[in-house]
Amino acid sequence: MSGNTTANADVDTTLGDLPLVVFSPGYLAPQFAYSALTEDLASRRDVVVSIDHTGEALVTVEPDGTAVG
Repeated sequence: MSGNTTANADVDTTLGDLPLVVFSPGYLAPQFAYSALTEDLASRRDVVVSIDHTGEALVTVEPDGTAVG
């Protein structure tokens, strides 16, 4: 993560309904390469969820703690 991103951030539910953007980066492009885009969307009151695909990210940590690179 970089910039103003936050993992597992709480959503302020007092704001009412907010748009949800599910962002999936292109083939072999890690999500951090799109930080400026996703942060811009979030600054416009969109809730942005982004993922790194296992095997395409530099390192992916599985729920059991196993690191896959």
